[in-house]
Amino acid sequence: MAEEKKERLMPVIITVLSVLLVVAAAAAFLIKQRIEKRVNEDLGLGRNYYEEKQYGLAEDFFEGIVKNHPRSKYAPAALYNLGLCRKELGELSQAEEDWTRIITDYPRSEYLDEAYYQFGLLAESKSNYEEAINNYQKVREKFPQSNMVPYSLLGIGSTYEREGLLDRAKEAYEKVLREYPQGKVSSLARRKLGDVNVKLIFSPYHTEGSLIYEVKRGDTLVGIARKFNTTVGLIKECNNLTSNLLRPNKNLKIVKRDYRILVSKSKNTLILQTKEGKEIKVYTVATGKHNCTPVGEFTVTDKVENPTWYSEEGVFPPGNPKNILGVRWIGISKKSYGIHGTNDPSSLGKQVTQGCVRMRNEEVTELYKLVTPGTPVIITNGGERKVSK
Repeated sequence: MAEEKKERLMPVIITVLSVLLVVAAAAAFLIKQRIEKRVNEDLGLGRNYYEEKQYGLAEDFFEGIVKNHPRSKYAPAALYNLGLCRKELGELSQAEEDWTRIITDYPRSEYLDEAYYQFGLLAESKSNYEEAINNYQKVREKFPQSNMVPYSLLGIGSTYEREGLLDRAKEAYEKVLREYPQGKVSSLARRKLGDVNVKLIFSPYHTEGSLIYEVKRGDTLVGIARKFNTTVGLIKECNNLTSNLLRPNKNLKIVKRDYRILVSKSKNTLILQTKEGKEIKVYTVATGKHNCTPVGEFTVTDKVENPTWYSEEGVFPPGNPKNILGVRWIGISKKSYGIHGTNDPSSLGKQVTQGCVRMRNEEVTELYKLVTPGTPVIITNGGERKVSK
């Protein structure tokens, strides 16, 4: 009887145990889901604080996730963002440890590419150029489909630029523009390429359109500049000259190129090009309020260093806070209009001037050294004219 009873109860016991196991698994799943939901909410709060630049508060949320829920699917994201917070707080060693943990503890994480990219940025900031290049290259080689690949290529260019290898930096930025012609990374590469282009022109090294001129007895900088249709400022910049005195038989780098300027009123940009249409650099400028900047084809007529501002309110000399012209004036063949600096850089990118084109003081000084009287200035209402790269 006992055996028969046992046999009859066994299926019931098995069924009950199975039900209990299912219930327990379901309960565990629900608990895990609740925990994951809470962790995700904390991750969101941390990211919000980070966006608001409250890095200390954000750090607390991310650190809590990493410590209390290391097996959560959100743990790698929290660890990566924790490193970002610590980077902003100047805790670079701890940030590096966080990103290293992503590689060691979460080898299948989707944040591996970003961790290597951050290693590149850190190494670059410490002037560890070889290490920076290696980390940027790892992103490109290990994660060829990653969104971080173009930024890593941009980082390679930036590292070469810091290192003074301007030709290599130029190649990297041009590659970004060729392979990733749209979006934010393209805009960054275009800006950086412009900076490098000008650095190369101003450098003592041979560049496209440059030649070597041997100074002859009786030569002057003004005479040489006039002969090659360039500027005294550019000759001095290229050759590290601190005075106008010249020594016979000295070799000078001369940049013999004709430029043109394109201004887009709708985009508030000024593009410096070669006469063949090759882009050198794009500048953000301010143009006239109520669309009052004149449209058409003009030329540079005159150039003035540290101009005086003559206005209806009075005459304001260089350095006066009311002098709106900044440190340079480049007049054009439309009377009373020109390109000049500014004492209000916050106005750039807007249509706020009395009709002139306004630039940052350091950038108009740069442009001033490059262009000569006769340089074409083309101002349009719409987008930029087509340029060749």
